[in-house]
Amino acid sequence: RSMLTSRTVSSGKPALDDGRSPISAELYLEIRMKTQMKIKLEELAIMNVRNQRVSKTIKAITIFSGATAALSLQWMVPIILGVTAAFGSAQDFRRYGHRIEAANSMVVQLNELKLWWMGLSMYQQQLPHSKDRLILQAERIILSEITSAHEVSTKVDSYDEKE
Repeated sequence: RSMLTSRTVSSGKPALDDGRSPISAELYLEIRMKTQMKIKLEELAIMNVRNQRVSKTIKAITIFSGATAALSLQWMVPIILGVTAAFGSAQDFRRYGHRIEAANSMVVQLNELKLWWMGLSMYQQQLPHSKDRLILQAERIILSEITSAHEVSTKVDSYDEKE
């Protein structure tokens, strides 16, 4: 169940989505779209921090390899480059760049859809095709992001099956 504290029904109680009853478009915006955007923004913050940490670590190790070569410690350079390659492979495996781009795209598209909805007149918002467009496009956007996020696990699973 989704419970909203910012929206109330006429009785003054928080609005609930029982998953079976029809809800208004405004409640859909609150329950589904706003929740999905909030979750995705939280994930984005975590992915950005992790991606930046790995990138900074790779840069620091690369600089360290140059310093070891300059100090006549050439035997350490292959080890350091191996560690750098391991970090780079981990970063590529997690596909942070692709996932961050897909999540940002989802948030932007949902915001654009919300702005489109808010720009409609009250009469236009009551039209069934406007409501259908809002819900269908929002679900299509959310589903496409979920699908692209799961492509990573599907590719890893198919690679494991080949071995």
